[in-house]
Amino acid sequence: MLTQLRDIHLPADLGTAAPAAMAMWPFLVLAGIAGVILAVHVWRARRWRQSARAELAGIVQVEDRAAQWSMLLTFAAGLSKRARRPLTLPPFAYRHPDTVSDTERAELIAFLGTELGR
Repeated sequence: MLTQLRDIHLPADLGTAAPAAMAMWPFLVLAGIAGVILAVHVWRARRWRQSARAELAGIVQVEDRAAQWSMLLTFAAGLSKRARRPLTLPPFAYRHPDTVSDTERAELIAFLGTELGR
């Protein structure tokens, strides 16, 4: 009975049966898709930062101090939502607008500009 068993027949060269180039295209397609998704993400983030910087520059041009302070605080609240990370404002941001000095106002504007750069 054992004499009737035959050896398993294998192809002479296994490299020709499954070439490596045939298996590379799915990885290249996946890398291309990931690259496009990353490029769109970077483009959107850049576009958002540019519009936010323009909005901040418009707020800085406002002459009325109380209105400007209100706009700065609204901008800061929106910045936290847009950036999807918590934003801790300086302590003077929670004071009444009449008690805020021009240097503190400038500090808040610089702070928001720095946060936009992150």
